[in-house]
Amino acid sequence: MERMWLVAVVASTALQLAIASPNIVRKSVSAVAQSRSLTLPQSRSGFPGPHTVEITTRDGINLHTVYALPGNDSGKYPTVIDRSPYGDDGTELVADAFLLFGFAAVEQDFRGTKQSGGEFDLWRHSYNDTEDTIKWIVAQPWSNGVVHIAGGSADGIAALVLGAKPALPEIKSQFIVWASGDPYSSVFVGGAYRYGLIHNWLKHYINKNDPAALEAEVYKHESPLDPWWSAVTPDYSGVTAPTVFWAGWNDIFLNGNIEAFNGWQKATGGKSWLLIDAEGHCQNAHSDYPRSGIEGRVALGALLGISMFLDELNDPPNGIPEKVKHITFFVMGSNHSASFGGFYTTMDEWPAFTPTRFYLHGDGVMRLGPSTEVANRTFSYDPTNPVPTLGGNNLEIPCGPKDQRPIENRSDVLLYTSEKLIAPLAVVGKLSVTLTVSSANVNDTDWTAKLSDVYPDGTSHLIQDGIIRMRWRKRTLNPVPISPNVIETVVVDLWSTAYVFDPGHQIRVAISSSNSPRFLANPNTGLPLTAPPAAPIIAQNTLHTGQIGESSAHLTLPVVKLSDLPKHEVI
Repeated sequence: MERMWLVAVVASTALQLAIASPNIVRKSVSAVAQSRSLTLPQSRSGFPGPHTVEITTRDGINLHTVYALPGNDSGKYPTVIDRSPYGDDGTELVADAFLLFGFAAVEQDFRGTKQSGGEFDLWRHSYNDTEDTIKWIVAQPWSNGVVHIAGGSADGIAALVLGAKPALPEIKSQFIVWASGDPYSSVFVGGAYRYGLIHNWLKHYINKNDPAALEAEVYKHESPLDPWWSAVTPDYSGVTAPTVFWAGWNDIFLNGNIEAFNGWQKATGGKSWLLIDAEGHCQNAHSDYPRSGIEGRVALGALLGISMFLDELNDPPNGIPEKVKHITFFVMGSNHSASFGGFYTTMDEWPAFTPTRFYLHGDGVMRLGPSTEVANRTFSYDPTNPVPTLGGNNLEIPCGPKDQRPIENRSDVLLYTSEKLIAPLAVVGKLSVTLTVSSANVNDTDWTAKLSDVYPDGTSHLIQDGIIRMRWRKRTLNPVPISPNVIETVVVDLWSTAYVFDPGHQIRVAISSSNSPRFLANPNTGLPLTAPPAAPIIAQNTLHTGQIGESSAHLTLPVVKLSDLPKHEVI
């Protein structure tokens, strides 16, 4: 059991190699090893191999592959695959952790990355490349024909896109960490391009190819109904392999990760598992949630993955780590010691919630009842001077629940704040802000919304944010422009959270039209991303509060009973 616990920590921390400082890995793994008088293997050299091969795909591309065996060549072993753009010294190391449990480890560079041939094409060849790799594996004399897939971040996306096509029968189960099953919303949120993530990731990690050419290709497909996305979007109809999912409330792929779990859980008949920590890719967020684990991590995710591959999760309760249920998540809260949040909870179904509306009033206050008076607040949105990004679900730019005060005093940011709470308010689930808006002089613009927790000292800590690009507000194949001074109602999706607002705190919503470089600033021209640059237009945008027809601007929170979130200790 000690060996299993240690390897879980190894697997947990190895996932951070491509997204965090290696010092975190060395420090946490070494500390655990020393405390238990255990020696952590320094390399694969303790196992037969590693062997390097070039697997040739059906279209003639050589995929650089490294494999190691848990025993001698005469044995028959199940295999764990990790396919990645980060190389065998990055997240592919996760597969090595399973050598100690009798699995062969196969690590492969995506086509067009590191030492593999071909051109990286944003996972569009992942299904065929994975299928060809599996055919090679099961043909080896050391394979027993059973394959498991592990993958974090980009590696995990490569596994999830397999759900867009018929199931590969050799895949028995999967362990997916901080990845998205909704590629479109990972690139375009509310129709707005995630510049800070996608542009910088392509430049920093996919530089073997031409990042500008890849980005130009993405620009061609900004419509949410563009069939280009269907080839890499799971429909779950062919999903059969139960999967352990690991997500993070501050993660770049939170939304698509939860959606993938829900789809897999239904398709596998309730045999999949989900863990959500506070951080995900956002390692720095751990300082804001001091009770979320060691450096913000717990070993539970890796323990679940190991148990899934060992086929122990079908043996409750003995085979289930920490006796958790199918859904386990960290309930966030303020960072002071008396907070009602700051704990893990576990359950088999998402908790029942009451959609609770906080209405935006003309005096800048949010109240539970709608305003009887109509009020308008107009601001100028200048694309050349956008609201700077300050935290959020980011990777390549600063992330996490940053204090929003430095940008809340801008003339293009509208604040709405509740009265101080007299009791804790727990929310778990999807968040949204419904806005009634108009623009005086443009045919397209953006609307952004941020939810924050205002502490008694006045600091305003970001919880979640969202955006909607107006030309894509109807989620159609082709853009639909807006008409000047025509009032419309739109919903800004703020993704999801699990959070407890403490007594004495206030709930705040900040409304604007930009959040850059997290999202590419809208020039307000209505032109597609592929069009030659045109002079940006300063938009005169108006938020209408009070009853406008059947609508009234409001924040919707999924309020739950705190008693429905039982505390559960995990390692």
